[in-house]
Parts: sequence; C-alpha cells; structure tokens
Amino acid sequence: MNYAIWGLFGPATWTGWLAVTAFLLLLLGYRRAAAWPVGLAVMWFLLSSLSPLGLWLVRPLEARFPATVVTRAPANIVVLGGAEKLIASAASGRLEVNDSGDRVLEGATLARHYPRARLWIAGGIRAPGTARTDASWTRDTWLRLGIPAAQIHLIENSVDTCTNASAYAARGSAGSVLLVTSAFHMPRAVACFRAAGIEPLVFPVDTKGWPTDAPAGDFSPDLAGNMDRVDAALHEWIGLLWYRVDGRIGDLWPAP
Repeated sequence: MNYAIWGLFGPATWTGWLAVTAFLLLLLGYRRAAAWPVGLAVMWFLLSSLSPLGLWLVRPLEARFPATVVTRAPANIVVLGGAEKLIASAASGRLEVNDSGDRVLEGATLARHYPRARLWIAGGIRAPGTARTDASWTRDTWLRLGIPAAQIHLIENSVDTCTNASAYAARGSAGSVLLVTSAFHMPRAVACFRAAGIEPLVFPVDTKGWPTDAPAGDFSPDLAGNMDRVDAALHEWIGLLWYRVDGRIGDLWPAP
C-alpha cells in the first residue's frame, strides 16, 4: 500500500475524517445526518483503542511464519526497510527508528553470527526534501556497530515489499536467503519473495501481540498502542488483498 495514502486515509485517521464529515454536515444544516458520523467515530475509537481488536487482527499474521530453524549458515541476510524515521534521521544526522527498529538490530546481530553472509538492506524511500534513502541510514548504523563495509549491500531502488523482493532478485545474489522483517509483515514479505522466485528462510522480529491462553491476551488500556496495532494489522491484511488483486503475489494467504 502507498504509505502517503495510508497515512492520510488509514484506520488511524478514520475518527478524524468522520468528525470532519459531521462538522461539514452541521454547517450545511443536516443535524440528524451529522449524528451518524459522530456515532461511527465514537464506536471506531472505542473499538480500536479500548478493545483487543488489534491483537485479534495481528496474531494470525504473526503466527503464520514461525522463525526457521537454521541448520546451515545462510549466504544472504535480507533486511527489509521500514524501521527508519527519515525526517528525524535527517534532522539528527543519525538513524532514528520507529517501532520496527528490531529489524536493524537483529540484522546486525545476525551478520555478526554469520560473518560470511552478505547483509542486505532493501529500501529506497526518501523523506520529502531529503536525498538519503532509508537503506543508507541503516547501512551507516551497521557500520557504526562494527559490521564490515564489505559485508553490507544496499538496495536503494525499491519502495514497497514486492519491489524489495524483485530488486533483490535482480541483483542475482546466489545462495540461501534469511529474510528479516516484522512478524506481522512476514506473510506479505514471503509472498513477494516467492513471486520473485525466491523461497526464503524467515526470521520474524518486532512482535506486537504475544500468544496467551486468555482470549484478550496481553491487552492493556494503552489507547495509542492499541490503535497503532490495529492500523499495522489492517495495513497488512489490506496489503495482502491488494497485492493479490494486483497480481503481484500468487497466494492471498501464503503457507509456510
């Protein structure tokens, strides 16, 4: 999904858009009609922030691809971009990460564990008015963490999950691939790599919902955190559907 469009019209903004709709209806004199978007805004806010909806949505995604038991060192470790806060990084002069920062950390850890593996960062997104890509910020951080420059490889011409995969495939790097991305993002990532002709080993990180026996699991009344979880999960479910409809992937719900 296009990040700008999602940022403007994704679930995190629905309450605001419904409130704007209600305000416009009031200005036009439609008081009774305005009650509907107000009611929907309140219902959506309560559902997304004060219920386990986000956990219920994210758990099937995260449980779909458990981490691969690696018996032989991989030839390549491919980390997908998306952890970088680009505007903040440009302002501070060093990598600033979001909730997916585990991707960067675990990529470096794996590179140290498998020093002969090629470590890839796949990205290509730039913040408005800046020249540096997400991948370049991550590369600099890996260098600061002591990863040898010769081990690091960049992909800076891809802007979404499937172009990450196809751009990597186009580089023609031989050998097995250990794919590192957020656990909730792994189904879509695997589908894209398979569409590019690559069957990856998986290393999911950044778990947002821990499995427990209780139906509500680890739910807590964290309004912002719960809304963020709903937004992330719906982004993946809708992204899978869109990629399948658009012909980018072969399976709507890829299996391990």
